[in-house]
Amino acid sequence: MVGTPRKQQVKNKRLIDHYIATDEEESSERLYENILDNSMRFLNRSFTEAEQITLREYSYEMHAHSLRQVDKDRDIHLLAWQINQAQATKQVGKKTVGYFKDFSEFFDYDKRIKGLTEGYKKLDPLSMLMSKANK
Repeated sequence: MVGTPRKQQVKNKRLIDHYIATDEEESSERLYENILDNSMRFLNRSFTEAEQITLREYSYEMHAHSLRQVDKDRDIHLLAWQINQAQATKQVGKKTVGYFKDFSEFFDYDKRIKGLTEGYKKLDPLSMLMSKANK
């Protein structure tokens, strides 16, 4: 299996860099410039911060950036799916009507907020006990 297109692009770029570079110094300089560019572009670092990043830190942060991109893609696809669901219709007799009568049937904001608020209230007695134990 070849892998994802992104992995293949990275592999191809590495191969190209390897064959184009005439010596190690040129290749190292190109790698250093790529790290600076990527640190400023994707990791929102200043030039000074980009110069001080360690290779390990850079590697982890770029991986985290890639994961955030996947999360954004998921959110976009979820939104598209929700739009599709909101536009869903059903047959009632001879008429086609919207599946949801209003927005609150599709997304009950008050119910969601109430669920979160109740969760915090449940933690309150526990927090009180913990603060008493720490005294």
